Amino acid sequence: MTIEEFGRKPLSIPPIDDPQVRFYLDHWHAIETWAALRRDADEALQDRLLDLVDVLADDARTIGDDIDIHTDTSDRRKPRIAISRRSWRDAAGRVPAATVIEWQKPLIDRDGELQLYVGLRVGERRRRDQQVGAQLSGLAAAFRQRLGRPWEREDEAFPVWRWVTVPGTVIDEIALLEDARAGAWDCWNVTAGAIDDILAH
Repeated sequence: MTIEEFGRKPLSIPPIDDPQVRFYLDHWHAIETWAALRRDADEALQDRLLDLVDVLADDARTIGDDIDIHTDTSDRRKPRIAISRRSWRDAAGRVPAATVIEWQKPLIDRDGELQLYVGLRVGERRRRDQQVGAQLSGLAAAFRQRLGRPWEREDEAFPVWRWVTVPGTVIDEIALLEDARAGAWDCWNVTAGAIDDILAH
């Protein structure tokens, strides 16, 4: 049998019938073209998050003169916006705790999930004020009870925290920013007084 004759016989292999895989195979070029926009969308969302600094600073002016809002990009993988009091700073200008809006890079992960959260941060383990961190850890359950759902259990650097999310399947960046803003001030209102008390003693 020649190659030409062999090639005339129909294949006995059935086509892929998994509906999701079939959809991808039938539309792979369009899907991959759209997926390539993830990086651009990620960068645009991060720019909008950084725009929150000015919004939070305006909010802070109505609350009190001692509130400091700043970006912290010392960990390039986890940029954050921090809310603290100037009076909390030590001689080196560091604060032992702050309310933060923090995200991981990339903000939109490979599964299309947002890696954005808000909470009370006590710093990296090697640079943490251990005494302040321990006292805030002891208050974590009370903070969470006051904040209610969906605030999460204590994490290594966060006595209290929660995800910033948007409902549904569309990323509404304005709703996302509003949720981050509201979560940050909720956290601040519950935790700042405790930090004042800890640092006063």
